Amino acid sequence: MQSRRLSAIESGVNTFIGFFGSLGLTWAWLAFSPLGPAADATAITLLCTVWSLLRGYFVRRWFVRLHEKLYAVDLAAAAKTRPPLGDRRRVRGSAPVIPIRRP
Repeated sequence: MQSRRLSAIESGVNTFIGFFGSLGLTWAWLAFSPLGPAADATAITLLCTVWSLLRGYFVRRWFVRLHEKLYAVDLAAAAKTRPPLGDRRRVRGSAPVIPIRRP
């Protein structure tokens, strides 16, 4: 699971890339378009939608890889070293585990 901080950074990076990418696409389209204003608006909207989908996918994959590098945990090794259920302590890189107290 991604931290709130990393999610906020991802959202900011995605928005920043998206703004300047769509600005560049709009300028390029309007500079070379032989179409009328309504067709231009539709074409730019479709172009920016495709750009947004591709950008969102690749930025998300980039941050998933970043998250995996930052919070890499060998789950197999962690599972082998876990204490019994009643005495669990926090395993490095995992969420805190609350011990179960039985009467």
